[in-house]
Amino acid sequence: MARTRTRRVPAAATALAAVLAVSGCSGEQRAADASAAPATTPRPSVPESGVEETGMAEDASPEEAQAVSPTSPAPPPAVATAPAAAPTREGDTKAYAFGDVEIRLTPNELGVYTAVHIPNPSQRSMSFSYTVRVTGPQGYEVMMKRSFPHVLPGDTAREAGLLTDREGAPVPADPVVEIVAFEQTNS
Repeated sequence: MARTRTRRVPAAATALAAVLAVSGCSGEQRAADASAAPATTPRPSVPESGVEETGMAEDASPEEAQAVSPTSPAPPPAVATAPAAAPTREGDTKAYAFGDVEIRLTPNELGVYTAVHIPNPSQRSMSFSYTVRVTGPQGYEVMMKRSFPHVLPGDTAREAGLLTDREGAPVPADPVVEIVAFEQTNS
């Protein structure tokens, strides 16, 4: 009596087989399609079971298999925060561009009016939070922290305020801004 060897198929492979079966593509069809390909095209190994091996651990879920699949690249960040380019001037206002984020500084006798604009160019709702630091000579330093939950696709998060130094440092005529922290998450 011949003894048959069996092995356990990983959950991710079972899910892949189910998807292929529903779509009408069997292991034999894949093998036939693969043999019609040029000899230089690498082909995955197909064991006797007709299910491709994925290299996943046996206890991996289909969601985990999709998350680490080399065919599903990580989505690019919705908002780029590159180092600031040289600011542009419009009268008393300096406009900084940190990638997609724009920060405008306008000094006046009370403080520095600061406006932050963060666009959401992605196809899904995003949440943003940031901290910016406005500085100047003679010890002027003010932090501005804000959060914007659920910014819709194509919309822009906007916040503006007058920043004054609590220590009473004089308002700088030429303030400088930097992004101290920036976080974005899918909503």
